[in-house]
Amino acid sequence: MKLLFGSERSERVTEFLDGMGYMRLLDLPAIPKSNSMGLMYQESFEVAPAGNSWYLRSYGLGFDLASPRWLRTSRKWYSLGWGLGPAGEHHEILLVQEWGNSSGRLGLRSYTELLENLDGYTEAVEPAGAGYCLRAAALIDSPGDSAR
Repeated sequence: MKLLFGSERSERVTEFLDGMGYMRLLDLPAIPKSNSMGLMYQESFEVAPAGNSWYLRSYGLGFDLASPRWLRTSRKWYSLGWGLGPAGEHHEILLVQEWGNSSGRLGLRSYTELLENLDGYTEAVEPAGAGYCLRAAALIDSPGDSAR
């Protein structure tokens, strides 16, 4: 099934990630901070008048896209869609999360290939790999496309 994309860049990145076995998640714009799955984004805010805290989909490495409970389904996840970036709103922010194997390590090939392919299509790539979990955030929008 062919999905519609906001840019040729996002289509190429998505094809690459799908080909590497990553599973696409919906780009949830906000998640309650008190969710039972442990999902989170880097930015959070309070909703008035109740004062409940929510995470807002945002650029940066402070996120968890997938619950460890989902590791039986896949160890590789990504989400592409709207979010807050360093200079405001962006239509295409890519968040990628990959969990290590049973020994707790990520494959070097996967990490290297992911970063090489993202770097070719994005305005900014911010990778963090620390053994068991790799996170990458990228701004796919072309400059000038970020205003909504």
